[in-house]
Parts: sequence; C-alpha cells; structure tokens
Amino acid sequence: MEARGILERLIRIPSPTGNEQAAAQALAVWCRDAGLEIPEDHMLVRSMAAAMQAASLEPRISSWRAASDAGFLVHGAGIPCVLFGPGDIEQAAHRPDEWVGLEDLDAAQRVFEHLMLSG
Repeated sequence: MEARGILERLIRIPSPTGNEQAAAQALAVWCRDAGLEIPEDHMLVRSMAAAMQAASLEPRISSWRAASDAGFLVHGAGIPCVLFGPGDIEQAAHRPDEWVGLEDLDAAQRVFEHLMLSG
C-alpha cells in the first residue's frame, strides 16, 4: 500500500482526544517531517563520536529506519540531532518487558558527561 493510502486510513481512526482534525494534522506533519539525516562530518556527529571514544565505546554511525521525536526538532525548530541512548534497541526496547542494563546506563552517562564537559 502506498504511503498516502496508509495515511488516509490512519486519519480515519478516531482520535482518543475527540479532536480528529488536530490529530489528522499532527499525523500528516509527523509522516512528512519525522525523517532526518545529518552528515557524518557535522560537528554534532563528530562531538558525539569523540565523547563515545572518551567513554571507551566504539562510535557507530549508521542509519535508523524508525520514527523519532528528533524529526520534530530538526524540521520544526532547525535543531540538528543525533540518536544515542543506552542498551540495544533491537533486543530490549519497545516490548512489554522492556529493559536497560545497568552497565549500559553507566556507559551512556559517561558519554553524556564527556559530551557536556568537552565544550
């Protein structure tokens, strides 16, 4: 099914808030603007990679084929974004038994510390 057909079917689903017009507009904007891309040589990507290395993690630059709120920041406010977080999203996220290991939280904290303090 084409993206437009999917969007039209989704728009017909009743909104839990009762405001179908607002829900349809938000969904249309999300479908149009949620994707993002940032060049590997962008300062934010280089800074994140350096922070990961400083925290003894191997930087991994790749694509992610899923929606993220970062798309709203990029397209709505012009704020460049990268996606980073603890754990393995493919193994443990978005499930009824979602979890993140404490060692992954520690590693993410070290990355954020280096990112913020390297200024």
